Amino acid sequence: MGVEQTEYSDADFTYDYELIRRGGLIFAAVLFCLGMAIIFSKKLNCGNKSSAK
Repeated sequence: MGVEQTEYSDADFTYDYELIRRGGLIFAAVLFCLGMAIIFSKKLNCGNKSSAK
């Protein structure tokens, strides 16, 4: 009978590992800097609060 079998070839698809690695490192560095900024901003603001009742 007329059964057609299609082959899915990923031969033309390759990962650009250098670009993925560089992007991941940049993303990690941005998140690290953002986390440090949040931590240090909370430390600086906690000492300046005055308790006014």
